[in-house]
Amino acid sequence: MDGTPEWKSLSMLLMATAQQVAGRMRPAFEASGLKPRQVELLQVLAQQRSTTQQQLLDILGVDPSILVGLLNDLEGKGLIQRVRDTRDRRRHIVVLSPDGLHRLDDILHTVETAETPIFDALSPADQRALRDALTRLGLPGTPTTACDAEQPQGR
Repeated sequence: MDGTPEWKSLSMLLMATAQQVAGRMRPAFEASGLKPRQVELLQVLAQQRSTTQQQLLDILGVDPSILVGLLNDLEGKGLIQRVRDTRDRRRHIVVLSPDGLHRLDDILHTVETAETPIFDALSPADQRALRDALTRLGLPGTPTTACDAEQPQGR
């Protein structure tokens, strides 16, 4: 054994790993001026094209007051737009603005650069397997729920 604890609980290992990754990624997000949850919301909008606030609640799994705060901040920065649904005037459709798409591209490039040393220990195949395994968990905010992605055949 190399001094690394052997985790008996997969959940505890995942939580500890997530905390380490979050700590290493924090400077990349701070440089962007956005919080990780805001970037996650922008990614969902980039994949969905447009969605209702209710759908965002379901996808992100956050409290409505948290979502409103995220949307207000992003709208104030010109990164999203909320428009009335023409079919139901009580609902708002949320869309990524052109500035939001450009900013998201910049942030994701910064994040990719920052995460490279974290995942260097994994081969590209291992990285894909990790992404697939985490996606299959289907937790709020993961691509399975965020994008209604089809599972590849044979899974």
